[in-house]
Amino acid sequence: MEGPMVAVAINAVVWPFIATIVFFYLYFSHRTKVRLALIESGRDASIFRRNTVDKLRSLKHGIVALMAGVGLLFGGFFDAVGMDDDVAYFAGVLLFVGVGLVFFYFYVSRTTDVREEESDIL
Repeated sequence: MEGPMVAVAINAVVWPFIATIVFFYLYFSHRTKVRLALIESGRDASIFRRNTVDKLRSLKHGIVALMAGVGLLFGGFFDAVGMDDDVAYFAGVLLFVGVGLVFFYFYVSRTTDVREEESDIL
């Protein structure tokens, strides 16, 4: 790579980083100004509070990622056995992600029933 090619490559890398930094700076500075204006005018600035982390959402994403990995593993096994590689990987991932989501559904339905029974007792 010589001359103009190097300049193009550098520009292709540098400008997206600069644009990202400028975007986040403007976003956070504007958000701070709006928050301060709300507080100064006596309004409630609770719209900027973050919600508590939804543990069930994190659990669901974790189960889906784990089962996608298991699906890739079994897709490799099916590919080695002689199944077409595209079909093996695609079917393995979809099958095991589906199993993971069904497992998550049963887990959530079981834990919410237990929580409802505990709240009825109290």
